[in-house]
Amino acid sequence: MSIAFESEEVQLQKLRERLRLMSDEELVKFGNMVRGLSEPRVGVTPDPWKAQLQEAGAEWRRRLQTCSDRLEKTYAFFFAGLISKISNVTILSLLSGNKNVIHMNLPSVSAS
Repeated sequence: MSIAFESEEVQLQKLRERLRLMSDEELVKFGNMVRGLSEPRVGVTPDPWKAQLQEAGAEWRRRLQTCSDRLEKTYAFFFAGLISKISNVTILSLLSGNKNVIHMNLPSVSAS
């Protein structure tokens, strides 16, 4: 019979994998639970929950960044398509500060 101990890095890697597999709701619940456990306390030993709370926060920030990147790309494609429909005269009018450009008629797109 043998007893094996995992290093802190191996434990953190397993935690990261578990966090990646959680839904957003599960991740928030986990973060709130660990935050409650890691509240200030009196003790000689280091806080065992601090690393888990930091990893949960890192996973949440990673998800937000990924979501932000997707939104940024979506808006870029949308505006690129919109700008391609605006004539050069309109762009020049916008650059010159002509306020009448707001009332222009864009070509309508018919649904087929």
